[in-house]
Amino acid sequence: MKFVAVLSVMIFVAAGSLSYWHGWLFLLNFCGWIIATTAYFLKYDRALLEQRLHVGPRAERQPMQKRIQLFNSVVLMRSSSARRSIIGSACRPFRCRW
Repeated sequence: MKFVAVLSVMIFVAAGSLSYWHGWLFLLNFCGWIIATTAYFLKYDRALLEQRLHVGPRAERQPMQKRIQLFNSVVLMRSSSARRSIIGSACRPFRCRW
């Protein structure tokens, strides 16, 4: 839920308005898939869902998986500025009224 809130802020701040319909459409689609996927795994594979709730390098048992998770965490943190510029450029036509 926190992720969706942060994502919403990023989208609408970059757009400069809450009336950015592309952002609302994206959030509706994104949340719909999250809900559908969660419901599916709650019904068919609850153990997998519980296992996936524990993430990061400390949650993994295999050394190689720990290294992969650590690498992914670092890359995710480093790419946050790239995501901001991508979201900003996607919203620029709306913000500038192109």
